[in-house]
Amino acid sequence: EEEECGMTDAMFQRGAYLRMLRQLEENNEEKEEEECGMTDAMFQRGAYLRMLRQLELKDEAERQQQQTATFQPDKQNEDNDVKKSKDCDDTASLSHASSSSSLSIASGDDIEDQIDVVVSSEGLKYKVLEYASFLAHQRYYDDLKHANVNFINYGQILDSNGCAGGQLIIEQRKSLGKGGLCWDAAFILAEYMIAHEKQWNAQPQRADCAPVLSHDYTPQQQHQPPPPTKVVELGSGTGLGGLMIAKAVANCHVTITDLPELVDLMTS
Repeated sequence: EEEECGMTDAMFQRGAYLRMLRQLEENNEEKEEEECGMTDAMFQRGAYLRMLRQLELKDEAERQQQQTATFQPDKQNEDNDVKKSKDCDDTASLSHASSSSSLSIASGDDIEDQIDVVVSSEGLKYKVLEYASFLAHQRYYDDLKHANVNFINYGQILDSNGCAGGQLIIEQRKSLGKGGLCWDAAFILAEYMIAHEKQWNAQPQRADCAPVLSHDYTPQQQHQPPPPTKVVELGSGTGLGGLMIAKAVANCHVTITDLPELVDLMTS
């Protein structure tokens, strides 16, 4: 009986030992898989960081090219007036009567940004980027590419019917930080708001681009015309988004806001 009990105990111990070995093997396999997964992730992260570094070097080279470019005035010495409009009434708040030259910045496959150089009456030189030339070949996201440009000309701002609302030129001040620069996100947001005007404007523009007259109202509206739709932009920075809406959308009142140190940039 003692011998049989000893054999039974040995079998139980052997089974426990085998289960322990099996558990150790499974743990080692999981650990190896985890290590391989971490190694793969590290390799992928390294490749991603190298790609970002290459883009950063490429962007820096383009910025250096802009900073070191020399400006050659036109031989014809033509006078150009550059106006920066900053309200719904198209009031010009910046005028330069000066000789102007045009500088094209190469950006990859022989595609260029058009940057005009305007000289003020005080002899100061300002760089004005034609935003349409940038959009024509925008290959990757880089808002800071044009951080050293003084003004960005967004051209004619169109309403939801394709009618021109007026030209818009926005000033940038790099010294003010992120709030002093024009961001693509503001341009895209304003374009979206303008395209979907009928969804939020109580008194949208007519399809023929003519102003809304009293006979365009419904009988109820003629008795009590709807007030202008109020639009408030928080954190406007340069005011790009709100000013685009003010240019393109009729029958609305736009308020742009930001920190005190940015108010002068929005109102200048």
